[in-house]
This record gives sequence, C-alpha cells and structure tokens, in this order.
Amino acid sequence: MTMRQNLKQIMERERTLYIPHVRSLKNRIMTWYTHAEEYRIFRFICALRKAEYYQGRNKLLYVFWLRRANIRGEALGFSIPPGVLGPGVWIYHSGNIIINLHSTVGEGCRFHGDNCIGNNGKDNRCPVLGKRVDLGVGARVIGGVTLADDIIVGANAVVTKSFLEPGITIAGVPARRIR
Repeated sequence: MTMRQNLKQIMERERTLYIPHVRSLKNRIMTWYTHAEEYRIFRFICALRKAEYYQGRNKLLYVFWLRRANIRGEALGFSIPPGVLGPGVWIYHSGNIIINLHSTVGEGCRFHGDNCIGNNGKDNRCPVLGKRVDLGVGARVIGGVTLADDIIVGANAVVTKSFLEPGITIAGVPARRIR
C-alpha cells in the first residue's frame, strides 16, 4: 500500500468517526452550513494529516496544509503538531488540547477536552500513550511517562509516572490506579 492510499484510508476512518451521518450531499451541506463542531474538528484533523503526508515530500504543500491546520487548530483551541497523533484519534470537544511536538499518541486515543500532554519543564522527555488511551476532561500527562494500551485516565488527573499494565483506570493528583 502506498503512502497516499494509507493517507486516504486513515482519513476515511476518521471521517466515519467524526461525521458518520454525512453521506448525502444534503447532509454534507447542512453540516457545513451549521458549522457543526465535529465537522470543524474533522477538517482540522484532515489538514493535519495532509501536512504529515507532504512533510518531506513537497515543501510548498507541506507549508500550505500546516498553515491551514494551525489556523483551524487555533480556532478550535488545539495546539497539535503534525506527526504525533496515531490514526483514528478522536477529539470529542473543541477547546484547549495541547500536545508536545516530541510526544507520541497511539492509535484510537480519545480526548475529552482541556488536555495537556507535554514535558515537565525540567527535561525534554515527553509522554508516550499506547493504543486506545482515553483521557478524561482536564487530564494532564506530564514528563517522560508511558501509558499502556486501553488505559482510562480520569477527569482532572495529573499523570506523572508510567503505568504499564493495560486496561486499568487511573485518576487523582498525582494519578494512581483505582481499578
């Protein structure tokens, strides 16, 4: 599979996540006209994916799509650089999602809003999130920590240490296993 086919496959998967009801031209026009939040988030994700695709391939198109992603991200309250999100990432709401350039977010992760994934200010080590990690509203993941697959991070939790057991639930300040 070529990189272009891979891009199309990822974007189609994300379209079915964000706007599954938009099949007909009538629904597409209605979604665009009403300025639906999930549509605006999807358009940001598309611009980000296209910037990722053109990075290292075509400098002019890379800058064009990066600028478009940055403008849309700013309007939504996102600061997400290209190359950190795995395929199928789902952002539920607009508003204040910050992800460090050196972080890694796995496939199928979910963000509920007001999330921060970044370094701790002492060194440049950044978090690595596994597949299908679910970050509750206000959750922060800080420093060189690793979260295993299928972890649920509770609302307003501050994760400062690694959790390597898959499928657990963590919450609190600082975060600890609760289930």
